[in-house]
Amino acid sequence: NLTSGPIEIKDSVIITGNGASNTIIDAGFNSRIFDITNNAEDVTLDGLTLKNGKASGSGQQTGGAIRSLATGSLTIRNSIITGNTVEDTAGASAYGGAIFISGGFLSIRSSEITNNTASWGGAIYAADGSDVAISGASLIGRNSATQSGGAVYAGFSGQGDVSIEDSTITNNSAGYSGGAI
Repeated sequence: NLTSGPIEIKDSVIITGNGASNTIIDAGFNSRIFDITNNAEDVTLDGLTLKNGKASGSGQQTGGAIRSLATGSLTIRNSIITGNTVEDTAGASAYGGAIFISGGFLSIRSSEITNNTASWGGAIYAADGSDVAISGASLIGRNSATQSGGAVYAGFSGQGDVSIEDSTITNNSAGYSGGAI
């Protein structure tokens, strides 16, 4: 279990596990798992399970498992991200139960993102200027948002793209709009 806070990533890095069933990072609801700073350009996470991450507090909270502020790419391959949550104890400003990305490119390939919760973007919250690509038989399922975007919330204001190819988005829910996207 993570007990001393999130793992901070400040530089480009590739983290390769021994397969999602063998390399499990369990935050035990103590903190988010990865905090990727704006100095990190390209980050790849491959063959990992990230579970039970939590960002909680009064005021805006982001990314239960991963918060990425990097302007480069965040690539998630052959991984499972499950059971993560974000909560704003003072209101509804909780974004990206599994992943929050701001200003970069998120690629999810051959991965599962399930059972995550937030106010906005139960699985993924893509802030203005972020692009999202989901492909390679990925599964985005059973995520929930109390507000909008059960699976993916794209807060784009006309900036950024979301593409989904050869993947399944199913059984996600939202309190107001966009049970899936």
